[in-house]
Amino acid sequence: MKDSKSGISTQDKLAIVLEEYKTLRSEVIKCSDRQLYLFYILVAVLCATYAYTMAHAAFDVLCLIPLLASPFLFRYIWEQQNVQLIGKYMKEEIEEKRIPSIAGYRCEECSDNYDRYWIAWQHYWDDVAFKRMKKYGFYSKHWALLLIILISFVPSIAYSVLFSMSRHVGLDIQSSIPILLHIAALTAYILLGLWLLKDLRRLS
Repeated sequence: MKDSKSGISTQDKLAIVLEEYKTLRSEVIKCSDRQLYLFYILVAVLCATYAYTMAHAAFDVLCLIPLLASPFLFRYIWEQQNVQLIGKYMKEEIEEKRIPSIAGYRCEECSDNYDRYWIAWQHYWDDVAFKRMKKYGFYSKHWALLLIILISFVPSIAYSVLFSMSRHVGLDIQSSIPILLHIAALTAYILLGLWLLKDLRRLS
């Protein structure tokens, strides 16, 4: 059956939409794979850096860790933004609008929202899966990123705070970095951490 205006058959329209859906699904998988690679690389970098710091008692290296971690963290967040944007487009434009406009809904009378759609996974996730995962203690993967932010930023911030306060509280902390640079790094890393957390909250 052909559309009288466009001259394109219903089957061809559906094939085009499904091909776009398939391509977008592949892009989501690629983004997720890149996120895993970034996560693994960042963990390896942090482990190597902390190992060097402890082995050589080179605690000034702590001040560089947020600089090393930040590019990975921002890229991770950027990939997650892509995943969520693509997912939103797939759900709201393809699953809810385009396919039903071509093929209709799977069933008009249904007990659950996701029963209406031919491609229902994201609707099922929103309606059932995510709530069930939270009930049993599984949460968004953003918590993993939050832990990496804490692991990479908190020691550096704590070291600069302790060094800045050492003269006033009787702590014997040595550093080859001038105190003004510690204060500048402390301020910069707190602001950078807050920026990252803001981006993270927007994704949650």
